[in-house]
Amino acid sequence: MLIPLRVLIIADKVADAVRFVEELRQSNYVPSFERVATPTSFRLALAQKWELILAAYESANLGTLAALDLLHETGEDIPFIAISGPVPEKSVLEVLKAGAAGHITRDQLSRLGVTVG
Repeated sequence: MLIPLRVLIIADKVADAVRFVEELRQSNYVPSFERVATPTSFRLALAQKWELILAAYESANLGTLAALDLLHETGEDIPFIAISGPVPEKSVLEVLKAGAAGHITRDQLSRLGVTVG
């Protein structure tokens, strides 16, 4: 069964957003999405209804912790998953403590559908 999903993606690179969306599609999701890369575009996008936020951990213009702070300011409760390359466990714990619903590494991106579900 196909599952519609509205996804807001924080990523500097279009290729990252496309890869995240493709992984969701392989897990039977039908994502409609928007990609943002700056605090301003993120704030504007949060005025819409989203079911999931995916954040490339290493985004230069809007880091994961800053994005979580902005999300908390809105009072919205949207699941937020950080996606990164190899990072120290301390960094992963920091993101989870800041309110992320999950974290996966790029080399385990095939687990995105399971993490979302």
